[in-house]
Amino acid sequence: MVTIPPLAARLFSDKSSHVARPLLSTRLDSRWLAVAFAAFGTVFGFFPLANWVQTQRPAPWFPLVLSGWLSGSAIVVGFGVVLAILSRRIQGLWRENALEAVSTWSRREDRLFGLTVGFVSLLLYALVASVVFSRVPISIDELVQLIQARIFAAGRLWQAASPEPEFYSVLNMVDANGRYYAQFPPGGPAMLALGLLVRAPWLVGPVCGWNRGVRSPSGRCCCSPSRPLPCSCRAPT
Repeated sequence: MVTIPPLAARLFSDKSSHVARPLLSTRLDSRWLAVAFAAFGTVFGFFPLANWVQTQRPAPWFPLVLSGWLSGSAIVVGFGVVLAILSRRIQGLWRENALEAVSTWSRREDRLFGLTVGFVSLLLYALVASVVFSRVPISIDELVQLIQARIFAAGRLWQAASPEPEFYSVLNMVDANGRYYAQFPPGGPAMLALGLLVRAPWLVGPVCGWNRGVRSPSGRCCCSPSRPLPCSCRAPT
């Protein structure tokens, strides 16, 4: 008769109680650790480390920036406290389950709700792109991707480098071996190229926002729950 050692018996046992599962206390400890780390990082971000260590690049602008951070934070916190006090005194300002009807409608008419959210998102993003950003690139990254999009729209992967690079050289553009192109991956410029074909590259960002709006949190299209959409696009405004 073969005798199995106790250790081997425990290893090969099929009891579900031996399956390693995270304990509730472990999950709670991890959550509190994450909260503590986030709080520490937030508070530590207000400290001028560059001015405390011996470095050749101090931050003389830090006091001015810190005053802006503190004043802005005080305004936000004060507004929140005032709003919380008023919500307890004015019943019409805050009502329990005020959006319960919307939540019920979203579950009952998920396709219509997804289309509505997508349409509203498209309008809001288009309004921001037009009013706030004036339908133009606002950073060097967006400008470079727009240049590459124009190259794609012309049917090329790159354009010939100029014999006078001092007039065309720009950050994040590669000028080598007679070729001139952007250093970024082609996905964003390719989407902008589609916008250029209809003379509305600024509308690519709002359309991507619409694409995300019509998708449920599970990644499936609210308009057709049985058919998932590809990953939501992300392009410069």
